[in-house]
Amino acid sequence: MIGGLLAKVDGKFVGAVWVPMMKEILTPLKSHRHSQVSPSVQKANYTTKMYQKAGFEIVRENEEEYIMICHL
Repeated sequence: MIGGLLAKVDGKFVGAVWVPMMKEILTPLKSHRHSQVSPSVQKANYTTKMYQKAGFEIVRENEEEYIMICHL
């Protein structure tokens, strides 16, 4: 699976990092007491199904993307 982390400073996204396994992202987030992860995924992106297999749910959508959540 492919996944990533976004860096946010003063409410603005300033960077991103991508890693090959979803577990590599979710485990440290959970250990740092984060309660959920919420990526937005372009509808045309094939990774949508991979996110769903990893436990992410689509909670909203707009014309271009899905907003997904995984409760940790």
